[in-house]
Amino acid sequence: MQRLTFTALLVLTLSASVQAQDAQRLVAAVEDHFKVSGDGKAPSFQHAFTDLDGDGLADAVVLMSEPDFCGSGGCAMLVFHGTKMGFTFVSSSTITNEPIRVSPEKNLGWNALIVHTNGV
Repeated sequence: MQRLTFTALLVLTLSASVQAQDAQRLVAAVEDHFKVSGDGKAPSFQHAFTDLDGDGLADAVVLMSEPDFCGSGGCAMLVFHGTKMGFTFVSSSTITNEPIRVSPEKNLGWNALIVHTNGV
């Protein structure tokens, strides 16, 4: 019984480590996408990792949270494809708010995203 508990704990620890690496790689991808210079800080954003294309690697859905990326209808949302080396930009949309949901419906091999927009 102790061995199973240790194994489960090890899996959880490895998962947290992988998520921390993914978060660092995502910040780098967002910085690169916006060509951040000067202080080197990425714009503020919220994110979630999920496998949108079924390749077994986490992709990232990013919702910008700084006023420069938001308007009366919502904020910019970006989607990044996860690779073993990091994240690459795939697409973006505007006027997006939470909640953002992943649909089981697929389009060109990717799960559709269901988003909330103010007034739409």
